[in-house]
Amino acid sequence: MSPQRLTMTCAMLLSLTACNPESESMNASEPMEAAQSLVPATIETDTIDNYFGTAIKDPYRWLEDDLSPDTTEWIG
Repeated sequence: MSPQRLTMTCAMLLSLTACNPESESMNASEPMEAAQSLVPATIETDTIDNYFGTAIKDPYRWLEDDLSPDTTEWIG
């Protein structure tokens, strides 16, 4: 068997193995659940700025003050 054919055969076998639905792997929701467990509970406020007639919501404005006790607690 030529080296190119051997390489192609190995690549095909690896791709088929990776696509095996019976292989043990995480289900689709596990990475999302893991990521959500890392996100701290965050308070949203009703802060709205008006820029030239356009209302822009800024519910996390309170986090901009990096020296406030609330922000320090959220980071901690």
